Amino acid sequence: MNIFFEQGEIFSGCKILHRCGQGGYGVVYLAENAIGQKIVIKIVAKTDSSSRELCGLRNYMQVSGTHPNLLQVFHIGEMKEGFYYTMEAADDLKTQDCFTPATLGNMLRNGRKFSPEEAIHIVRELL
Repeated sequence: MNIFFEQGEIFSGCKILHRCGQGGYGVVYLAENAIGQKIVIKIVAKTDSSSRELCGLRNYMQVSGTHPNLLQVFHIGEMKEGFYYTMEAADDLKTQDCFTPATLGNMLRNGRKFSPEEAIHIVRELL
């Protein structure tokens, strides 16, 4: 399975903007869908645990569009070599030349400090 794409290539009807990251299980791209929205494409290679991840992702997809604190999964596709899914892109921290998702971990790594009120709000939302 070719999971490496260059900027401008099309995958699953979406134009690849750039690769956001890669790990032992696959690759993540920032892409643009047919109506111009920035989305994320994650391509997951088949492994011993990928079927469990796919099952969990299908369950997540059922609730992701109904909760304001969850990123929505739009599409899941299966391939012989693994699977992929498209999802809403997180807010961009705009700290680098490329897309950096505004995750709690990335905010902390970039030196973001939270007031006690903000921290309490985050913990309540997580609960």
